[in-house]
Amino acid sequence: MTARPPDAVQTAFDSAIQDFKQNLKNPGLYAQILQTTSINQVYDATDQLQKEQSKNGRLQHLSKIEPFLNRLKGYADVVDTFVQAKPDILALIWGPIKLLLVWADALTQSFAAISDILEELGSLLPEFCEARRIFTDSVRLQEILVLFFRDMLDFYLITIQFFSLNRLKFLFEALWPKRRDQIKIITKHIARHRDLMRTEVRLEEIRAADEARQRELEHFARTEEDAIKQEYFNLRAHVSPKTYDEDLYRYHEAVCDGTGKWLFRDQSFKEWTTHSNGSARILWLKGIPGAGQCTSGFERAIVGRVITSFPRQNTSCE
Repeated sequence: MTARPPDAVQTAFDSAIQDFKQNLKNPGLYAQILQTTSINQVYDATDQLQKEQSKNGRLQHLSKIEPFLNRLKGYADVVDTFVQAKPDILALIWGPIKLLLVWADALTQSFAAISDILEELGSLLPEFCEARRIFTDSVRLQEILVLFFRDMLDFYLITIQFFSLNRLKFLFEALWPKRRDQIKIITKHIARHRDLMRTEVRLEEIRAADEARQRELEHFARTEEDAIKQEYFNLRAHVSPKTYDEDLYRYHEAVCDGTGKWLFRDQSFKEWTTHSNGSARILWLKGIPGAGQCTSGFERAIVGRVITSFPRQNTSCE
């Protein structure tokens, strides 16, 4: 049996772990995930959930996720046999799923959503215990095990980031469909990688599948980012107030020197501009019909006076 160098195998898993840790961007949460290293700890959590749900009269069918946990256990056993897995690998198999179940339980529709997805994943993941019989070459098996590890970490990252959102109770219905579409990419990859595991594929095919996985995820991320940017610019254009500074200064520059000086010396006008009379908030000007140019000149002069005499107001949101 051909064996892949142990350091190369571990490097592949370590690379997947580092990608997950870096994208998670939460060292404390990562440390919490590493505390769960076996399926028994996951079962302890589900047992507790069953008790709590039973007390509250909202018992969920956790049996839906049983096939997923069984497939995951088969995967962990094969990884432990063929890769001599470090504790971090096993923790990243079991830790995220325990965390997701606990978090999702806080909201009825979120628990139903995650249960449905895990049920689907359970039907897609292969019988890993059959790997020893299918593969006579451990090199290809190890490559495929890395693919599945990346698939699961991709799924965990998407769902953990979603279920850790603030005020999810109010945002779930609006945001979940987009995350569900992203998860569909992962389920498609898992189905494709399951097919690879059922045949004697070449290493080139396995590595091409990994490259395709990465391209599709990056494409989804770019598309989503572009959509968010476009929505932001649309909202910004909709809510941004129109400013009139350029118009005001243009009117000011069009006024001849000396225009309106007699008005600026008027006591009523002074009170209006200095706020010395709190009741004088309206200034009424009228001109001779047909003499619009004269009235316009006064208006421009007043604009210029207001610009230079009124303090600019703070327009911040504070």
